[in-house]
Amino acid sequence: MISKVTTTQGGQCYVEAGVISNQNIARRLQQLFPDILTETYDPDRFLFRHTELERTNTSLRAFAAALFGAGAQNVIYEDIPETDWFLRPFDVCPAFLDEVENRFDQQLALRQGPEVEEMLADVNRKLGFHSSNSLSFDTVYVMWEWCRFETASTFEFSGSETGGDSVWCAPFSLTHHLLFEYHDDLFHFHYTGYGVRNQRLVENLNCGVMQDLLNFIDSNNDDDVVARLFMSHRQLIQTMMVVLGSFRDTWPIHQHNYAQQSGRNWLTSVMTPLGTNLVVIRYDCDDERRRPSFPFE
Repeated sequence: MISKVTTTQGGQCYVEAGVISNQNIARRLQQLFPDILTETYDPDRFLFRHTELERTNTSLRAFAAALFGAGAQNVIYEDIPETDWFLRPFDVCPAFLDEVENRFDQQLALRQGPEVEEMLADVNRKLGFHSSNSLSFDTVYVMWEWCRFETASTFEFSGSETGGDSVWCAPFSLTHHLLFEYHDDLFHFHYTGYGVRNQRLVENLNCGVMQDLLNFIDSNNDDDVVARLFMSHRQLIQTMMVVLGSFRDTWPIHQHNYAQQSGRNWLTSVMTPLGTNLVVIRYDCDDERRRPSFPFE
């Protein structure tokens, strides 16, 4: 029997599609755990908490609306402390910020490499820019950002498994997308991943969340809530993955081994896309043993 569920999600409600996506996620979880995520809100059964940003606020309210319908207006949300060590420790820990001060170095080095040079030549040639009129990396990167943002923001309405068409995507091939993904993966790998030299610091960064999770799952207190739902950011999810030892590669990714890392585990588009969920479940088995489970959605 499933007796407890706790979920941590990365907020994504920049646009209407994000609201719909969060509502769909909530409904799927409710279908999976109907005895836990009931359709009627009860403050003694549920805990809701988000960070101070508007997008996590909106995301969690969309999530609650899908669970409880009109009853969502009664949901109580935990107070947000001025310094949020629980859900935003990566922003308020001076030791961590000092440790990752050079987190952009690998990205900047990749931009000077032959792969990026070839990609820029391809894009400029396709768009008809030449010589002194050629588009810089920064400009092309912004175009790619708009490409993926518009694709994501129209996905729920597109009727397509790959999202809607964006004119900003026109200059880019699959090869270009993979290179940009690697560019972004380098940043996260050296900011909230296995590329941070002081791994113990990264692991301890989520001490509060992990201790809360373990205490909740292990507790037999009848007064406990049965579901704890947190809305945070991809940085928190990624550092939790490090604590769990997930998505680790045999060889670290860096500026020089792009071609060798096409099959890498550290893929942020898989680990932490918009609306990422880390769900931890407690099972109470007939033989009285408890087995926590870690499904990733």
